[in-house]
Amino acid sequence: MVEPKESISIKMLVLATYLAMIIVNALANILPINGVKTGEVSNAFPNLFAPAAITFIIWGLIYLLLAGHVLYQLGSFRDIGTPYKHELLSKVGLIFSISSLANVAWIFSWHNFMIPFSMLWMIIILLCLITIMQTINKEQLSRREKLLVKLPFSVYFGWITVATIANAMDVGDPSNFARVLDLYGNSHENISADISGCRYLDEQIGATMKSCYQSTGYLLDPHGACGYQALKEGLKEGETGVFLETAHPAKFSDEIEKILNIPVTLPQTLRSAESGKEEYSVIDNDYRSFKQYINKLY
Repeated sequence: MVEPKESISIKMLVLATYLAMIIVNALANILPINGVKTGEVSNAFPNLFAPAAITFIIWGLIYLLLAGHVLYQLGSFRDIGTPYKHELLSKVGLIFSISSLANVAWIFSWHNFMIPFSMLWMIIILLCLITIMQTINKEQLSRREKLLVKLPFSVYFGWITVATIANAMDVGDPSNFARVLDLYGNSHENISADISGCRYLDEQIGATMKSCYQSTGYLLDPHGACGYQALKEGLKEGETGVFLETAHPAKFSDEIEKILNIPVTLPQTLRSAESGKEEYSVIDNDYRSFKQYINKLY
C-alpha cells in the first residue's frame, strides 16, 4: 500500500516539533533560559499543590515514551501482520505536533515569568492530549499499538492534568513578586544582581527573637526577625544596615507570648482602630473613576 503524501508530511512535522520540544526543554535548564531553571520559577510561587521536586523526573519517562511513539510514526517497530493505521497516526501526529509547539511556548512564557500566558499554553497542551486520548480510545489497538501509541499519551496526559492545576495555582498566587519582576523587566538575572533571599525555620526565628529581646529589649515580630537575622548575617565589617518590620508584634501576640513568655500590649493606635467606625466609598470599577476619587481627596 502506497503511503499518502500528507501522511509523510505529518511524520516530518511530528519529528521536527518533538525535537524542538526536547531541545528547548533541555536548554531551559542547561543555559538556563532567562537565567533561571524551570523548578526555580515554580519555587518563586510557593503553594500547597506544587508537586515535590523528585516527581519531575517523570518527564524523563514521558519523553522516552514519546520518543518511541515518534519512531513508530516514522516506521520503526512495525508489526508486519497488522495493518498500519495511517488515518489514526496522522490525526494523532498532527495534534501531537501542536501540543509540542505549545510546550515550547510554555517554556519561554514560564521562564520569563509570564505566568498567565504559561497557563494559556498549558491549557492548549491539555486540550490536545484530551483530543488525542479520545481519538485513540475509539480504535481497536493491537498490543504493539497500545504500547507505542496509547501508553505514551496516557502517561503524558496523566501528568499534564496535575501540571495544569499546579500552573493554575501559580496564576492565582497573590505574591507581590509579580511587581518585582515588572520593575526588573522580567529578568531573574537582574533581580539576583540587586536582591538576595534568606529563609529560616521556626526554631531559628524564635531564637532570633529571644536573642534580640534579651540583648536590646527590642520586640521583633516573626517576619521582622527574618529580616533582622538576614541583615546580621549579611553585614560586612564597618557596614551599618537597616531592617524593616512588616507588622506590630501585637499581630502575633500568641506566638510571641509562647516564645518569650511575656505579654504583648496592644498600642493605643491599634486599640482605637479596633473600636473605630468603618467608613468606605463606592466607586465605579475603572481607572478614570479611581483617579478622580483620589484627586478629590488630595
